[in-house]
Amino acid sequence: MPHDWLVSLMRNGILVDTAERAEPNRYRGYRQYVVQVYQFRLLQAVVIQRRGAGLRSIRHKVVQEDDGSLWKKLERIASRAVYVAGWQAGQVRLELRGKQVVVLACKELRECNKLEARHALSEWDHSIEQQVLVGMDPEFVLLREDGRIALASRFLRRGGIAGSDGIRVRDRIVHPVVELRPPPAGEPDELLRNVRGALIRAAHVIHDRHLRWVASGMPVRGLSLGGHIHISGIELTNEVVRVLDHYVALPFLMIEDSHSQRRRPAYGCLGDVRRQPHGGFEYRTLPSWLVAPQYTYAAIVLCKLAAVHSGHFKLRAWTDGTVQEAYYAGDKQALLPIIRQLHEEWLSLPAYAPYSKKLIPFWKKALHGTAWSWSSDLRETWKLFRYQSQP
Repeated sequence: MPHDWLVSLMRNGILVDTAERAEPNRYRGYRQYVVQVYQFRLLQAVVIQRRGAGLRSIRHKVVQEDDGSLWKKLERIASRAVYVAGWQAGQVRLELRGKQVVVLACKELRECNKLEARHALSEWDHSIEQQVLVGMDPEFVLLREDGRIALASRFLRRGGIAGSDGIRVRDRIVHPVVELRPPPAGEPDELLRNVRGALIRAAHVIHDRHLRWVASGMPVRGLSLGGHIHISGIELTNEVVRVLDHYVALPFLMIEDSHSQRRRPAYGCLGDVRRQPHGGFEYRTLPSWLVAPQYTYAAIVLCKLAAVHSGHFKLRAWTDGTVQEAYYAGDKQALLPIIRQLHEEWLSLPAYAPYSKKLIPFWKKALHGTAWSWSSDLRETWKLFRYQSQP
């Protein structure tokens, strides 16, 4: 029988290769790393150098200043591996194969007093009360009448509040996606106004009225769209991420369309977070909730409250493999009893009360597993036609 950690990693779309011991020469040209992580933070990474057909002892320690991009990649993959295995701290053996990072082995670190002490010396200062800000960079695409994508770069430059975002197609970079980058805000209503302002900005420059503006998770096969949420002023921990996965990602799965299911597990994985230069982190699991204002508002409110009040929530069904399987299979019927429990916990949170009335339409769909309309034109749901410039 495979190890429990191996099953969890494979279920969550993490690249795993445990055949390396049986075939030590198979990837002789690749470099391996032994990485220790705790609470989504890389504490130590060391290089294992190959000699002939085998491995020799540790060559040198990798420090963040050596290669910031490599440090972040090792941190992200190893942290997520430990997280989906259900551990607080762990040691992961990784191999860098071109642009891919593959997990070769993974073990829990139960005796992590030293890790905890080093973590306590991090830059985070619990004694300083910080304002919690929420930002975002949701995406949508422009569709022609025949269903093909029109490049966003025809109308938008790469930067700005409303810009284009690139993907690699074979050996070149194209920019088919519209990405919004509204100013962050502390209050959900203010951030919702900022999102609308970014959409209005896009309407002023996208003058082709024949193009449909479409969001959701994967409105066009092969092109995944995200509704990434940025949170600062909250420490990134396993507990915070697990609450976001339970109390935000699961309800949003209940209103996703069947097309969005195609993006997982390559995208939309549980526990998909990245630290950001602004000092906070980015939660990347959700699809693009720009489908309508009610979903955008729900994403803002639920993500902020889940992060700020993570200690309030008690349900931890995510650690059950059957719940993970239902999530990746899009089995709404299997998740429905859990969603009802989640909803009751949300209603019991005092900080949720000011937003509860506006979120009734969202929960009505989530509690019945009713999918949003992925083909809805954002200009209709956000009432943007009057802002769209003529050619």
